[in-house]
Amino acid sequence: MIDVGSSGCNNDAGVWAKSKFSQGLENGTINLPDPSTLSGSSTQCPYMFVGDEAFPLRPFLMRPYSGRSISNHSQRVFNYRLSRARRVIENAFGILTQRWRILFKPIIADATKAAKLVRTVCVLHNFLKKTDDKIYCPPGYSDQVSQDGNVTPGFWRTAQAPNVGLNLRNRNSTTSASEMREKLTVYFCNEGKVSWQDNHVNRR
Repeated sequence: MIDVGSSGCNNDAGVWAKSKFSQGLENGTINLPDPSTLSGSSTQCPYMFVGDEAFPLRPFLMRPYSGRSISNHSQRVFNYRLSRARRVIENAFGILTQRWRILFKPIIADATKAAKLVRTVCVLHNFLKKTDDKIYCPPGYSDQVSQDGNVTPGFWRTAQAPNVGLNLRNRNSTTSASEMREKLTVYFCNEGKVSWQDNHVNRR
């Protein structure tokens, strides 16, 4: 599912709030799987998406602790683990824009045609990833992560156009979402801990 057509002057959180997908998640009409137990623990966890600080904290949408609110090592670990998940998103968008340079700059077309162009690019991107991935995204094109958590940046990053800064806004979170984030924070420092995470967090 993709949502195309919002004004470029809108911030990410505003675009998200107005999207049908976001509204479906809020009112429970999106058919997400039932919550599952986290590996090695008894904690029930809903399936969720990950975002950056531009997005609201919801039970189905995790965002990092903001720099102003980080008070302990566990929260830094949570942010590190979330950033690892968000790297998948960064690579997807990075490869998409690198392969389809029309997305590097404003599209000179009316809104309807521009939306069709973006949808077409997304369809072609998915098709080529499935049918000809070795050529479309050869080894080294996306980020490579070693067994000890070290990251080798993908080739797409070396030629990427400068990102436009996000227009961030503070987003109020629900109590249940904050509680779920806290449970994940505890989990990542206990049953769900990976051996290298403390070293990476302490480097920052």
